[in-house]
Amino acid sequence: MLIAVIIGLVLVSVFGTWTLLKFKRNRINDTLSNISRMSHQQDELFGRIQTVVGRQRHEEASPQSGIIEHTQKLNEEARQLLLVAETDPTLRKDSSFISLRESWTVVEENLSSAFRTHRAHVADFNSTLELVPASLVAKLLKYQREAELN
Repeated sequence: MLIAVIIGLVLVSVFGTWTLLKFKRNRINDTLSNISRMSHQQDELFGRIQTVVGRQRHEEASPQSGIIEHTQKLNEEARQLLLVAETDPTLRKDSSFISLRESWTVVEENLSSAFRTHRAHVADFNSTLELVPASLVAKLLKYQREAELN
């Protein structure tokens, strides 16, 4: 009887730990999905800004380039475009340009927040993998540490 109780407790512990690890990994995947969606929004918005300002479209990010690097490059290009546009009195008063500039700021802030959230989730998941019994369950289920975005 005692052995059955111990086996039951071990199974409950393993299942609970597996559920926790799965939950934490799903949070990481959700933030990656949000980052990807916002990055696409940023690309589209950048194209609209370039159209309004009258500049050519930037190069798309290659699959090998990191999403953070791409976002930083796009932000820099957009800042330069917006500075150029600010010197044009017609654009400064144009309601569609003002709306685009405000939308850019919102998307930029949301992406920054999503990156911070993702880093926090990755750190939380990786820290959990170092705890007992999670480390044992992770080895059993071949879970590995999550890598930070680059």
